[in-house]
Amino acid sequence: MGCIRVERITEYLCDPLGIALKDQDPYVRKTAAICVAKLYDIQSDLVEERGFIEILRGMLSDVNPMVVANAVAALTEISESSGSDHFLIDGNTLSKLLTALNDCTEWGRVFILDALAKFEANATQAKDICDRVVPQLQHANSAVVMAAVRVVVKHMSKLKQELLQKYGKKLAPPLVTLVSNTQPEIQYVTLRNIDLIVQRYPKILHNEVLLLLFVIRVFFIKFNDATYVKMEKLEILIKLANKNNAEQVLMELKEYATEIDVEFARKAVRAIGRVAIKLEAAAESCVKVLSELVKTKVTYVVQESVIVIKDIFRRYPQRYEKIIVTLCENLEVLDEPEAKASMVWIIGEYAERIVDAEERLEYFIESFEEEDFTVQLQLLTATVKLFLKKPDKSKQLVQKVLNLATEKSDNPDLRDRGYVYWRLLSSDPAAAKAVVLASRPEISAETFSLPKDYLNELLENVSTLAAVYQRPPGEFVRGTRKVIFKAHAENRGEHEESSEERSGGEESDNEQKQNNKDQEKKEAEDDFNDTDNGDDEEEKKKKSKPKEEKKRSPKREPVEEKKVQEVDLLGDLFGPTPTVPTKSNVEKPKPNVSSTPGGELDLLGEFNAFGSDAPSTNDKAYPNGKCIEADMTQGIVVDTGYKRANNKPYLVVRVTNNGQQGINGMDIKFNTNYLGAQPIQSLPLNGTVNAGFSQIAEVELALSQDAQQRTPFSAKVQAAVRVSLTSGQKVVHKFETNVPPHVFLDSISVPKNDYLEKWKNIPQTDGQSIQLKSVKSTDADVIKTTLSKNNCEFIARREIQDKGVSLYFAAKLRNELMLIEIAIATMGAARIQVRADNKYLAFITTNAIQTLIA
Repeated sequence: MGCIRVERITEYLCDPLGIALKDQDPYVRKTAAICVAKLYDIQSDLVEERGFIEILRGMLSDVNPMVVANAVAALTEISESSGSDHFLIDGNTLSKLLTALNDCTEWGRVFILDALAKFEANATQAKDICDRVVPQLQHANSAVVMAAVRVVVKHMSKLKQELLQKYGKKLAPPLVTLVSNTQPEIQYVTLRNIDLIVQRYPKILHNEVLLLLFVIRVFFIKFNDATYVKMEKLEILIKLANKNNAEQVLMELKEYATEIDVEFARKAVRAIGRVAIKLEAAAESCVKVLSELVKTKVTYVVQESVIVIKDIFRRYPQRYEKIIVTLCENLEVLDEPEAKASMVWIIGEYAERIVDAEERLEYFIESFEEEDFTVQLQLLTATVKLFLKKPDKSKQLVQKVLNLATEKSDNPDLRDRGYVYWRLLSSDPAAAKAVVLASRPEISAETFSLPKDYLNELLENVSTLAAVYQRPPGEFVRGTRKVIFKAHAENRGEHEESSEERSGGEESDNEQKQNNKDQEKKEAEDDFNDTDNGDDEEEKKKKSKPKEEKKRSPKREPVEEKKVQEVDLLGDLFGPTPTVPTKSNVEKPKPNVSSTPGGELDLLGEFNAFGSDAPSTNDKAYPNGKCIEADMTQGIVVDTGYKRANNKPYLVVRVTNNGQQGINGMDIKFNTNYLGAQPIQSLPLNGTVNAGFSQIAEVELALSQDAQQRTPFSAKVQAAVRVSLTSGQKVVHKFETNVPPHVFLDSISVPKNDYLEKWKNIPQTDGQSIQLKSVKSTDADVIKTTLSKNNCEFIARREIQDKGVSLYFAAKLRNELMLIEIAIATMGAARIQVRADNKYLAFITTNAIQTLIA
């Protein structure tokens, strides 16, 4: 019945499902647990109303481990579907999950391990989890082993150094065993995961020399390995190479470079170069091996060797020049653009040490017009280098190349570079030498590694498809929601709080808050932060933030139908609508201090000319990323747009300089406005915006001033921009920009019971309501997705037959709770109603929601 995706079936399913969840037979209970997840996918609000989620939490204490595993799977799927933590893991629940882990079937263990991998544990809990999960690393099923690896890797960042080394040693044997598996698919998946793990914890597979000699051989390539397995093993060999095993790895790579598989041989040659870049002690040996490979005269080996040697020269300048003679003897073998460009770069870079450098370059210049664009650019630069180092022998050659680049080429980049070199050489040879022969930054082994933040995100998805693709799930799976299971306080019991307990709630909350602070301090002292293996910056920020006080809520019983009807507003969808706030029914605004002189961004009183009256136009729509253009007399154009990123609103400014002078600074300030928004700093330009160029910059917005109530409402904000020109002149320009209110909405999670109670306590007349004849989409799921993406937390959904559907959301605006209802009638009309203690902010929120859906 759960597989029948028809909403009319659900009301007939609920009663037998409730009975099945409490059946004596564990097989019935475990099947019913999965059915709850299916029902949630069809009609989520019904699952919450009937209390099925609470029943699932109770099933975590079931005596049958398979029932526990299926309850975990259902709760995890429901949490990922809703984006909310429905698990509510406390110390008791965590202990039960770890106990059931040893008694489950292999797939039941995977369900529990996946849930533990999403749990945000403290240092003490992380150690307990790792202790209980480590035995699973010896399981015969590879899925269980990889799921256990994911849990240990997830929680290792919370451990101290000695524990980090302890669990690191325990991870190596199961990973090595999986690599030795006879199935290439399992080998490949394991290798992709190892690739991520050793980037974060590079010592995990070579803590001991003897172990290393054994481990490194596991990654040696066999003749019958699949091609994709060979490529991954090469990557791991490079990452595991160190001074102890460099010679052994190098000999293996040399053998691989002579394989008949061309792509694999190319990869092996490049691996030799990466080992040289990574290990300075092995660089000389790598160069000798590359020299021997060049002498083989095998075309693709020689070409890859040239490319690799160029990188080695960039890593170790002025060293290993002896190999250049060998390279110059094989110029006729080079026929690929990248190899030719690398060889030309080497000749130009070491022109003063190559006796016949001009003849070597002339060999390539003869076919200049037929060469690839990258080769032409390198030829141009190399010839100029040669002229600056040997001016007497290369005057005619540099003249020829400059003529070819500026007169014969259709590529604008090549022509521009040719003209730049020509003017530099003709006007200031000393400046040309300083520019062209300037030292370049050395490349390093970090060049081939993933960025740290990106790597940390992938490590959270070890043992999943994301680790194989090495892309976060959001990039290749639609509708994914990242959910983290937070640690919750211990449950107080199965019954609701008594009136005496509720009366003492304030004192209990204060005690709980103090306990949380003490626990947080203890965790901060216990947590281990290592420069290589510690938490990333985002995790450190999370740890530095004080934890929110957790409110105790009694166990929710299924909501009765008559209670839901009390807050159902669909019946009066087309009833009277509260009017727009006027001076008589809106609270008086507080004195506005934004016009007071002083502060970091003082535009010299330029706002005085605006006056205090707000614009009289009533805008019905606000631009979302659309720019407002302001033309200036100095030829400067400013476009503005707005976005939300990292849960913060941003003003996006594109400045275009059509004038004669450069721009080296810009300050933007808003006049008193409907929401009190203001840029927090000057516009962070990246250098000078020269004439004929444009630049895009972003500055964070803050609600740092008092909101100015407007009647009628308008989202237009008067603004001033002060431009600092390179001449020292400062120009002030005023313009108007539409600031959409929805970018200032903040998300907030409100329990459904608290939401309903709050909704009933705020009279309907105190809210703000707008009736719409039509909306962009009447699909409730589309509206739900749209608002969820804009920080409106979905609370509940209620449908009434033959009338329509009502969606309930919660959001914050200026730290005030906004309760939102969107009612959609069957004929397509809609109503937006917002209830809040602050009537003016409720009105602003109403207009923000209208912007998103109308």
